Amino acid sequence: MSDLDVKELIDSYGESAIYNSLYKHFGYKEPIPTIDEFIESPRYLGNLTDNGARVYPFWRKMLNKIYPTPYSTKYHSVLLRGAIGTGKSNTAKIMASYNLCRMLCMDDPRGQFNLGSTTYLELFGYAATLELVNGVFLREFVDILRDSPFFKDKFNNVAKSSMFKDKIDLSVGTTVTHNVGKAIFCSVFEEIQREVRHDQLRENYYSILQRIKSRFEVNGQLREFCQIIMVGSAGANESFAEALTEQARKDNDTGVLILDPPQWEVLAKDPVTGRGKTEYVKPKFKVFIGDDTRDPFIIDDTYPPEFIATLDPERVLLAPGEVKDSFEKDIYQAIMDIAGVTTRSQFRFFQSMAKVNPVMQSLGWFDSDCIKVSFYNKNDKIADKMNKERFLNRKNPAVSRYIHIDIGYASDRTGITCLHISGSDNVKRSNLINNTYQTIKEPIITCDFILGIERMPNEEVPIFKIKEFLFDLASMGVPIGGVSADGFQSKQLMQELQASGFNTAYVSVDRTMEAYQCLKLTFYEERIHGCKNDIALKEISELQTINASKVDHPPEGCLVGYTPIMTDSGSIPISELRPEHKVYAYNTKNRTFEIADYTNLRVTRMEQEIYRIETEDGIIECTGNHPILTTKGYIRADQLTLEDEIVCKCSDEN
Repeated sequence: MSDLDVKELIDSYGESAIYNSLYKHFGYKEPIPTIDEFIESPRYLGNLTDNGARVYPFWRKMLNKIYPTPYSTKYHSVLLRGAIGTGKSNTAKIMASYNLCRMLCMDDPRGQFNLGSTTYLELFGYAATLELVNGVFLREFVDILRDSPFFKDKFNNVAKSSMFKDKIDLSVGTTVTHNVGKAIFCSVFEEIQREVRHDQLRENYYSILQRIKSRFEVNGQLREFCQIIMVGSAGANESFAEALTEQARKDNDTGVLILDPPQWEVLAKDPVTGRGKTEYVKPKFKVFIGDDTRDPFIIDDTYPPEFIATLDPERVLLAPGEVKDSFEKDIYQAIMDIAGVTTRSQFRFFQSMAKVNPVMQSLGWFDSDCIKVSFYNKNDKIADKMNKERFLNRKNPAVSRYIHIDIGYASDRTGITCLHISGSDNVKRSNLINNTYQTIKEPIITCDFILGIERMPNEEVPIFKIKEFLFDLASMGVPIGGVSADGFQSKQLMQELQASGFNTAYVSVDRTMEAYQCLKLTFYEERIHGCKNDIALKEISELQTINASKVDHPPEGCLVGYTPIMTDSGSIPISELRPEHKVYAYNTKNRTFEIADYTNLRVTRMEQEIYRIETEDGIIECTGNHPILTTKGYIRADQLTLEDEIVCKCSDEN
């Protein structure tokens, strides 16, 4: 019987009469209350909720959407996140207890689902730590059940047995192994935080969902008491929420619901019932929550209409005037805590791009942010792609230039930039130790160009043409004071440049934060005149602080957690690597594999689309942009062809 059929009967005979007569049809031994009855009635949760008055109207509306009838559930997975102080955890517990109520009213559930007579039916509470799951979830949830006459009547008084009669139980844990062999029908993921490993969260979610489906799916449909309920704050595992939504879209699964309402939607008083916490009457205002390159700000009349028109409407909030003070005092915190949205800048190295964007507007020696150069065409030169007029009219032509090269050893793009010192400025800095100020003379940096160099299809990046370009600059009268590079992959180029008379140096920014802190100061003190380059601006805006000790770009290509890695202790899944392990790394100079230390092993993100590469020596599974070492150099996994030869450890051959 469909929801539509039930509603037609209700229209004809009334809700109470129909539900009270249908329960046996759905396999229950007693009628199930509607979600509103469950919340309001003293028999269920009415004593706890003050007959429903303590549950915000917003959540009442959402709960009726999730549970349209006592015998149907619209969403098998619900993620509650967003603003603080909106009752997400309490709502999750109401949902879990409603599903438990349904299960406790089932007539012989093991018989209906062909489960063994000794099988326990579990409502499982999951959290990242035992402290969270025992404190935040278990204790509070049990208190709810004890205050309900319905649940008190169902408690099992037999010691060392299930919490409820008929082997229906409540358990908690930090992994799915805590309930092996038990039939989970509902699970609550409590306090999903950003630091929880994405693979652990994903593994547990899909493992529990599969276990629920394997026992309680009937004709392709889960029974109404089957549900996974997840609770988190704004920004809590953003990639998990995105992956969950994307996977549901791919699978055409309409059973996933993500709710992240702002405070004012949840706390608002209902104009009819008067229930709710706050009456919002002040004029509303608009807030731009920020994007990849622009910081959040309150939109007012000081911004011209043509600028406002460039903003993404989906990143503009309309907030009530009652919360405007909070946004004016700390817009980042207000966006997260009150609006329930994670700002792009919350976790990045440059917390504000307001000092970066204005100085990255000069036109450099090249018209394009990135160029492609042929490996084989000798006439395809980097110097020929410059804007001749801007080059000839360059600033401070007699001042020495300093060039840095970032070879794209593990990608398709090599970066090169040219800078010079165009003056100096007296900078006033504070001494936080003795609370004094001092004036320091610091250089002003002017950028001549920022350029990306990409390879042509089926070719390598022509590194030798960078050397040719430096010679061309020198021959055109550009005084080159020094050339630097980062990493051992630049060693051959640097040696050749040094042998040709260039001053060379290796500058690594991977080990400490010093270089990035210096860069940040030049921006914040307005001592740099940068070139307009959208690629560089995006990379600057995406820089992240890692473990408070280094700065790096967001991870790109990555391997799946069970990928075997050759170590000094044999083959080990990458997710099981430990600090004491050493791994085999490829030395491009002598073309052999050598034992080496590894750094920065971490879970980067969840990815639904994985590339599977099969070789004679084994299988590699990775994201499409993961670099694969071939005899022609590194090539992205999604750009490999059958003609490419992968360098592997097993035979030290192609």
